[in-house]
Amino acid sequence: MLAQNKTRGSFLANFQQVIDDYNSGSLSIEEAYEALIRQAEALNEEQQRAAKNEMTEAEQELFDLLKKEKLTKEEEKSVKLAAQTLLEKLFDAKNKILIQEWHKEKTTQEKVRWEIQQILGQHLPEPGYNRLVFSQKVDVTFQHFYGLAQMGLGFVA
Repeated sequence: MLAQNKTRGSFLANFQQVIDDYNSGSLSIEEAYEALIRQAEALNEEQQRAAKNEMTEAEQELFDLLKKEKLTKEEEKSVKLAAQTLLEKLFDAKNKILIQEWHKEKTTQEKVRWEIQQILGQHLPEPGYNRLVFSQKVDVTFQHFYGLAQMGLGFVA
């Protein structure tokens, strides 16, 4: 599940905390069991979230990276559109943006960053995403795709 969406790291941390608390003796076996059952229920809900939001796992992950606290319904739609549009544009083979090993060359890195800026600039809601927030979201998004490329993922063949 973490491999599908790296924004789900809190689930792993919570699971590890229950194990650590049990091992240290601060939780009984019954308390640990109940905590793990709650974790399993939360994980199940999280796994269904992308489908409920009518998004792919990749779109959901990008949406999670782009969203900020307290979005209105309209802002949420704009962020969702930004995530979908960005993935479509970057992974469209005819655009030749996320080519194999793009992350190793400065010029192709800048091309990817520029495309991210353009698309997010068109779709992220203006008043809620000021310059600072916008710049942070561009950086987080670029780092997301860069990380995928380093793992040999996230490029058009």
